[in-house]
Amino acid sequence: MALTKVTSGVRTIGTGEVATANISDDAVTATQIANTTVTATQIADSTITTAKMATDPTNASNLSSGSVPAGRLGNVNVQDLSPLKNDIATLALHSAITNNQAAYNLSNAFIDQFEDSSGIDATTDVTRVSSGEYMASVYSQVTDPYDVNINGYCASSGSSGGHIPSFSGTNNRTVSFGQSTGTSSYIASNIVGSNSGVYTIDMTITQKGGGNGPFCNAPGIVKDTCSSTSGWPPTSAYGAYNLTSATSVGDVLRLVYDTDDPNVMTTYKNGAAETTTRDNTGSNWLSIGTPTTLYFLFPCWSDNATPWIWTIAGTRSSTVANATGNYTSTTETASSTVSKMGIVILYKNASGTATLDTDLVAQVSANGGTNYTSAPLTAAGTFSTGINIAVANDITISNTGTTPKYKISFANQALTTKETQVHGVALLY
Repeated sequence: MALTKVTSGVRTIGTGEVATANISDDAVTATQIANTTVTATQIADSTITTAKMATDPTNASNLSSGSVPAGRLGNVNVQDLSPLKNDIATLALHSAITNNQAAYNLSNAFIDQFEDSSGIDATTDVTRVSSGEYMASVYSQVTDPYDVNINGYCASSGSSGGHIPSFSGTNNRTVSFGQSTGTSSYIASNIVGSNSGVYTIDMTITQKGGGNGPFCNAPGIVKDTCSSTSGWPPTSAYGAYNLTSATSVGDVLRLVYDTDDPNVMTTYKNGAAETTTRDNTGSNWLSIGTPTTLYFLFPCWSDNATPWIWTIAGTRSSTVANATGNYTSTTETASSTVSKMGIVILYKNASGTATLDTDLVAQVSANGGTNYTSAPLTAAGTFSTGINIAVANDITISNTGTTPKYKISFANQALTTKETQVHGVALLY
């Protein structure tokens, strides 16, 4: 029986062609496609469009939905960038502190570590403490120099006509006690309007007084009344002085007195401390009480016409303790409208522990401070020894603008109980 050649229904397949009907479902997988075989040149322009991105990339039926869920692009999760932004801001603060930089801008941030006041706008009961480069409402501010004799003296005493002191030099720091033949002389400098703080007064001998065994005692203090009554100190007012004396040119006598601890007076001779004192009863103890008006006593003794000459100068460190206060940064300029902001704060618990958003409060503004938005703070670890980090991320700004700035407020502050210091701020926008 002869065979008949069957051709009906058979398709001729040309070179490089594969009949679609002859490929089973899932027959071609990644293992059948060589690396780099499919490149951008094999994909026609506009073949993949936004409308073809699936809500669930594993479900082909969703290809036409045209939506991508928040946080996902295909099978890739889009991470929250806030930690990265915080790390960059913290690194910028590290750099500013290491290089002692004044306030400066990055493209989307303002960095200040209070090297100076250039990044500070307005303050209320808050100051920048230059010695520690921080902002606080409780602080010590040193005034240097504090010249006790700048206004002369209020009284003097002695038995001879030449005992009255004279003043010369810068701010009347050079004092000549004049002639005092065998009797005491002293001056009490009136410290008008400056009756509180820690006083450090130095007396340096420029010329030694003459006679047998001349000496000058370290400075003393007199409470409330400047009297010319003879005696060391005057019997009409509470006062005390130290028995430390100096006898050689170049000797330095120092008084340290804190009005918050009025019955303690410490003096030094060339750096060596002595606390033995004599008050107006003649006893070697001090009981002056808190002065309303403070005077300083400088007793000297000489038994011939050669006067004592001293250079007298010092400092006053006054402590300011405001329970509340605030300050604002300078207004910055953003390259586009700001609708989201963040902040990184470096702070120190100098005393006590600050409660974030209660004792230390941050606010941000995108319109130059016309409107402020609260920036709830979260503790974010340690920046360096004693310095903590607080952050606030992705703060939505309803009053948008292009002039960002921040405001920091302190509350419940108290000397030795709760002293919060801000050592750096990075404003993100």
